Amino acid sequence: MKMLFRTCLALLGLAALPVLCLADRQVRLAEVEGHHEAAVREQVEIQVKYEGYIHRQSHDVDNFKRLESRRIPPDFDYISVKGFSREVLEKLQRVRPHSLGQASRIEGVTPAAISLLQVALERSRRSAA
Repeated sequence: MKMLFRTCLALLGLAALPVLCLADRQVRLAEVEGHHEAAVREQVEIQVKYEGYIHRQSHDVDNFKRLESRRIPPDFDYISVKGFSREVLEKLQRVRPHSLGQASRIEGVTPAAISLLQVALERSRRSAA
């Protein structure tokens, strides 16, 4: 039964099959005491179909929190960072973001520039210690 249940979950998630379609093929979901079978089916279907999206969103939120928590010193020397384009350098010097998260939201500042900035901040932190 466990293998059958996993197969059903895989079908729901990948093939966009409604639970009722699977139920028509003699696949039954266990009833939860106090709940209607239709409500249980609907909840299972929603959870399985959106599991990948929810996981990705959760990962994005964690990444966002990490970038927001990484502070940039107010006197940070952006010119010392090798690899910035002229546009990125000018924007970072003009805005003087307080965190990597804020820097990542500046128009024209690429993910590659954020990675360079992250490495430069880590080097700066290590040399100060």
